Amino acid sequence: MYHGVIWKNDNTFQSTVLHKVNEATGKDYIYSGAVCARYTADAGDPNLPPHFDGDSTDMIATLQVESNKTWGVGVDLEVYELEDSDAVLFHPNESIHWRPHADFQDGEYVLVMFMRFRLPEMTDYSHQRYSQSDPIFDEVKAYRDSL
Repeated sequence: MYHGVIWKNDNTFQSTVLHKVNEATGKDYIYSGAVCARYTADAGDPNLPPHFDGDSTDMIATLQVESNKTWGVGVDLEVYELEDSDAVLFHPNESIHWRPHADFQDGEYVLVMFMRFRLPEMTDYSHQRYSQSDPIFDEVKAYRDSL
């Protein structure tokens, strides 16, 4: 049985993504963190309604790592269908984002990584923490429900 490190993080992936984000936007963002999420039916169908993040993130790359189900990423009134290794880039505090309604069957999953970036001067978007009943979401909710 093998024991030992098989991958040592040398920040190559992080710096490559940061370079692509800065190149695409023409800005000089700073990497501020990443988190992965695996969506399945284990706790009931995932539901990601329209929202803003309401944090200090100025740009987010949603990377689909691996999946066996198609589940688009909604940004305002557009849906991006991602394949494994595809990413969509948007401002999570200026663009309403969401996922379409979906029925996940046993064994279906979508694994994503959210990589967050911010500008050198910290921005507070806590004023973007709207309740789901706020009218700011009405148009996007109606669009989501029409799909």
